[in-house]
Amino acid sequence: MRCTQVRKHLSAYQDGALSERQRAQVGEHLAQCAGCAALAAELQQAWELLDRAEAVDTSPGFVAAVIRRVQADLPQPAWQAPRWAVAAALIVCLSCGGLAGYVHSKAPVAAPVTQLALAADVSRQLGIDAFAPAPADTVAGAYVQFAGFESGR
Repeated sequence: MRCTQVRKHLSAYQDGALSERQRAQVGEHLAQCAGCAALAAELQQAWELLDRAEAVDTSPGFVAAVIRRVQADLPQPAWQAPRWAVAAALIVCLSCGGLAGYVHSKAPVAAPVTQLALAADVSRQLGIDAFAPAPADTVAGAYVQFAGFESGR
């Protein structure tokens, strides 16, 4: 076993909670590794001190008071939204998205004739003949020939 594995099993080793195979592996490692053996000795001393300590009677609310004090000493986040507020914001966003999609799907679609009339009006105002056939020696003419459109359309 490696040191990291042995250190994870030291408490169980000292409690006798390992299988015989694991106990033998840890014991073999402790016999060969001075660092892990020293750590095991320190852990054993700590357990012996705890075993000799006298039990202390505490008041009924002692444990709850200690837990409250520890929690009060923990660093608190600067700001945290309540869970209900996050859920409400998510519902509002999803509802707005659904409503926008519904409204968009029901919006009238401009008829192609209206779009063509608008394009003709704009080209007339700009002095461009947008509906004239593309000359063959231009990029537009080459595209028309490549795409297979008739030049008269």
